[in-house]
Amino acid sequence: EKMRYEISLELENERIVQDYRRKCMSLLKAITEDYNPNFKEKQYGENKIKDFTFAMNLPFEKVEGSFIKLKNKSIKMYLSIYKMEDSLYFMTAFLNGVGKTFNFGENSTIKVLSIRPVNEKEIRGESVIFNLMSGLVIREHIKEKNRDWYHLVTDEKGIDILKTNLKFSLKDKFKQSDLEAIEIEALNTKKTVVKFYDYKFPITLGNIKVTAKKEILEYFYKSGLGSRASSGFGMCEIID
Repeated sequence: EKMRYEISLELENERIVQDYRRKCMSLLKAITEDYNPNFKEKQYGENKIKDFTFAMNLPFEKVEGSFIKLKNKSIKMYLSIYKMEDSLYFMTAFLNGVGKTFNFGENSTIKVLSIRPVNEKEIRGESVIFNLMSGLVIREHIKEKNRDWYHLVTDEKGIDILKTNLKFSLKDKFKQSDLEAIEIEALNTKKTVVKFYDYKFPITLGNIKVTAKKEILEYFYKSGLGSRASSGFGMCEIID
């Protein structure tokens, strides 16, 4: 049973917008739509929690204005999916897309070269050290001001907000007492600022230690941790 994939892609030229996650989300929608519009509608049609995440591997050279200059045109997407049924659909959609070219915004295109399964690591205990492959987003929505505030996992308030968000978003999947017991600790982390749509906000990169029930750790491993996981943030790799 494979739920994690490495997808090789080729850009039209050796640059990509800084806001590349948004383009990658559009690519996922286009590929699923091309394969099966019903599956695309199931994943994106309603405002539901999406149980998948992705991270991008770019051959970064330098930033040029609103673009990132790359060393070559080859990029990789790592896609991780929680549910077996969804995993099979995504895999088949990408297999169906191999050799095809899709619109990638800014008058450019992207081609799907291949998809291959990646071995998952087994979670044995109730404590894991995760490497944050695509950065952790901790978003606090302040209703009265109708705005978002972003926190880092190195701040106590950041961890509190993250745990509050997890308790709310996972309340239908796990027992409340198990969600209450989640512990998160920053190990060696750093802050970086990313562009997403018209916003710039800080995210946490590096390693964190998460203590929770095994099935909750598996959920984080397979579908990402934190806000905006299905938008290319929060993907985790197990390092211990």
